Amino acid sequence: MTHDPLAFSNEELEFLSRLAAPWVAAALSEQLVRIQLDDGTVVSITSEGVDVARFFECFRLAADINGGAVIGQPPAAFSVGAQSVRILQSEEWLAREQRPPSGMVGDYSASHCSGVPGSAPLSAEHRCIVDAGVLLVAPTGERLLIRCAETPCWLRVIEDDDKIERDLRNYSLRDLTWA
Repeated sequence: MTHDPLAFSNEELEFLSRLAAPWVAAALSEQLVRIQLDDGTVVSITSEGVDVARFFECFRLAADINGGAVIGQPPAAFSVGAQSVRILQSEEWLAREQRPPSGMVGDYSASHCSGVPGSAPLSAEHRCIVDAGVLLVAPTGERLLIRCAETPCWLRVIEDDDKIERDLRNYSLRDLTWA
């Protein structure tokens, strides 16, 4: 069964578009990313779990605006803001096992899988498209990738360009445009 996408809301997209403003501080951790803009606004990015179906929980990126000072230097290339924001999308699906592995208790066994949208097999029991990350590009071309980690409700923050390139193979990208 295909479920509604776990996409950023219009409000969250507006929050992310604010990252075009100059950054004055940033705290980049595995649990919470907070970026303070030159007008005092703080954009927060987290990972949240969503129960899609029985035995099928997916994790999406969430964005919010809040206050409070952020302690930490932003990556130097972003001191003038992000030139572009690209949304990473993955497809996640639940593939039911024909036979539960030995030692399993109960009669239900499935694997949670993910890949580039369109890669789920037709036999997948459940599937959905997930906004799983953002790729921020500075005017200098430097990039910062923030995405859901393999560990539930955690983030991966990647600044190394080679690692970003390897990671991007697992996602499709769409541009976030702003006026």
